[in-house]
Amino acid sequence: MQLLREGARFLILTSKKRPDKQDPDCEIFVVPDRGRQEERGESTPPAGWPHGSVEAALVVPIGQYVQSRKLGVVLGSSAGYDLPSGDTVEPDVSFIAARRFAAAPKPVAGKFLRIVPNLVVEILSPTTARKDRIDKKSVYERNGVDEYWIVDPARKQVTVFHRGKRGYGAGATVTTDTIRSRVLPELGLAVKDLFAF
Repeated sequence: MQLLREGARFLILTSKKRPDKQDPDCEIFVVPDRGRQEERGESTPPAGWPHGSVEAALVVPIGQYVQSRKLGVVLGSSAGYDLPSGDTVEPDVSFIAARRFAAAPKPVAGKFLRIVPNLVVEILSPTTARKDRIDKKSVYERNGVDEYWIVDPARKQVTVFHRGKRGYGAGATVTTDTIRSRVLPELGLAVKDLFAF
């Protein structure tokens, strides 16, 4: 598979040859470049160790907490969202409250969700740190994500941003204590448990 840029669009090719209308083995998928945050048109390498371990350490307890209380839906990094701004994102962990999920357009198999999650978590890696701290934070804030966590495995810390009247503000960084969530207020998640690798 190849990713080619042609003018203001990306082409994803399923063969190594240039696109040819006469070649039945070459499918072409056009992904427009609209100057927006769009992860599905990017070729990002896997994050590597310890990203997956940290993701599991988040998804399992948050998922158990949410499921036991029937609060909504928790999704991992393979879930994608088409946000109202036109941005398409795939956060590492996300939570959608039951009421919001019920009011959203019905999910379609194989398609991204058309809903704004209540909570989004991004786990930093060397290739995504700047994007997660600046670009994605701006996208999530602009679209009304209530709470955004940035998990930094290198520093073993979590920065939590709560949306207020003027956006996220500075955020609170937690290194040795329990993460405090306004979206999931009774969730007790110790930072040290995320980095037990």
